[in-house]
Amino acid sequence: MAGIETAEQVQRGLSVDGGVGSRGFGSILSSSELFGSAQAVIKAVCDSLFVVVKGLALSADDLRTISQRLGMLVHHKQDAASVGYGYGDVLSLNADSDPDKVVTGRGMLPLHTDGVLLATPVDFSLLYCVSQRGDPASGATHICDQETAWKEMPRDLRAVFEENGLEYQAVEAGYFPPLAGQSWFSVPAFKEYERGPALNIALPFAEGAPASWRVRVAGVGEDLSKRKLAEIATFLSQPRYTYVHAWCPGDLLIFDNHYTLHGRSAIHPGAAREVLRSQIVVERTMGDRGRG
Repeated sequence: MAGIETAEQVQRGLSVDGGVGSRGFGSILSSSELFGSAQAVIKAVCDSLFVVVKGLALSADDLRTISQRLGMLVHHKQDAASVGYGYGDVLSLNADSDPDKVVTGRGMLPLHTDGVLLATPVDFSLLYCVSQRGDPASGATHICDQETAWKEMPRDLRAVFEENGLEYQAVEAGYFPPLAGQSWFSVPAFKEYERGPALNIALPFAEGAPASWRVRVAGVGEDLSKRKLAEIATFLSQPRYTYVHAWCPGDLLIFDNHYTLHGRSAIHPGAAREVLRSQIVVERTMGDRGRG
């Protein structure tokens, strides 16, 4: 992924006015603010796209409790109980060395919207760092301000979403068992939200890298599809649209899954990291953003 920053660069980006980095989005909350008004936390996420809380000591049950204070926890059960290797509601992104595991593995994850392949409604995603060893920039999480990027995207790249659309194929059968063995299928490139449509997409993995999904531009040849998707990935990964979070134990990152895309840089050899993830549906009437 483009725009990867060192841990020192990320830490220098924590400004005293609450903005995270120099990108004009994101904010820092204190632990007392996190455990205070749920409506205030929801508004902070909606207003600034993501919030960071540092210095926490949470268990998986604690993350469930925080998630349930803010909204309804997304829980895969019944027919979808085996999604994500059967994680249920809190997924451990534990840098698994099993080469068949990609989402929970060690490789990069391209920018994507949570829930796009399975059509799972996800308003906010929460990531909490349990442990980290080695370079903090290893396995960093990338947050893309897709709302600003869309306004500035060249017309020919917009046309990929507005005129062609994208098609997907699930590859990681253990993570997407309901889709295992299916052929290519289309997913609407936009979802309609409070202030209009937002991209609902997943970009492709690097050529030759272990992949959890495949993606192509509908109605065009393979070469043109690859070229356009590479141009889109390069555009969306520009530093002006991107915050890169280098993880420290005790960090909690909550982001708006409507108006951001997110991904992960690869975890370096010899490094290790465990991040817990939950997803929620929230009541957003108290937190609609007014960014531009």
